[in-house]
Amino acid sequence: MKKILALLLCFAFAGAAGAETANFDQGLKGSNILKDSQNKSYAFPNSIIPFDSSDGYTEDCARFSFRPSDALLSKEVKLRSEEHSQDCYIVNEKGPNGTVIPMEICDDTYGEVWNKTVRMEIMDRELFPWEDETFNICLNGPGLTMHFTQASYKYDVKQTEQDGKAFFVLTPKEKKVLRPDKNGINFIDLKYNQDSGAYVLTLKDSWAKEYAGERVLLKADLYHDKTLWGDSHEGAGEVTLNIAGEYEVLIPANEVKKAYVKWGFKRIGKISIREFIDKGETPRVEK
Repeated sequence: MKKILALLLCFAFAGAAGAETANFDQGLKGSNILKDSQNKSYAFPNSIIPFDSSDGYTEDCARFSFRPSDALLSKEVKLRSEEHSQDCYIVNEKGPNGTVIPMEICDDTYGEVWNKTVRMEIMDRELFPWEDETFNICLNGPGLTMHFTQASYKYDVKQTEQDGKAFFVLTPKEKKVLRPDKNGINFIDLKYNQDSGAYVLTLKDSWAKEYAGERVLLKADLYHDKTLWGDSHEGAGEVTLNIAGEYEVLIPANEVKKAYVKWGFKRIGKISIREFIDKGETPRVEK
């Protein structure tokens, strides 16, 4: 496995003049339940006050998800939508001690029903191992629509219908640049090296093969764990490296007896957008 060793020379520690903190580029682009009015306990004369009325359709949706290894032709899914109207009004109920309590009553009415069987297919395209795509097809009355919930490509969409069945065919046009996998780089170890007088942060890149030829920025903040006296921020640094299967980052800290690191990464290249991924903090370790 290819390994890259990096020294964060830009670290500055408590007590040093001109302490420097790494900053990232700021310009990154990167129904109602039906209530039966017959069940009311008491109503004063002329107490029914209409206040709302709505008409429309119930919506039924099917979600189709595709991972890199999934078949590109989905199964058939049946959808059902009903014409729906709802009338709501206020009924004044008798309360304690002669008070009046306004109660909301809603009546639901259902009418014509629409049924549709849907299916979709994606023409051949390649996804990265961490990518998946999700599409929703929704029936709302007589209307049928497709929604792109998460797509790795821009697609041309063709819809055909026959015998109550709708078939959507998606043809890929252009690959999108998406967010990187937040679990693509992970913590392996943090330990103190006596020879170098530095803490060594070891990280694993699960997608080194896919990102080959690109670069990655690693950022680390070192903290001194003082237990009862609170933690102190000892310094921050960042380094940009070529992609490798494993990274070792040396953080000079000869005076820090117990430490942990808050770290994160940012992919630099054409595959993913340049978004910083905050990975949180490592376990505490002692010299």
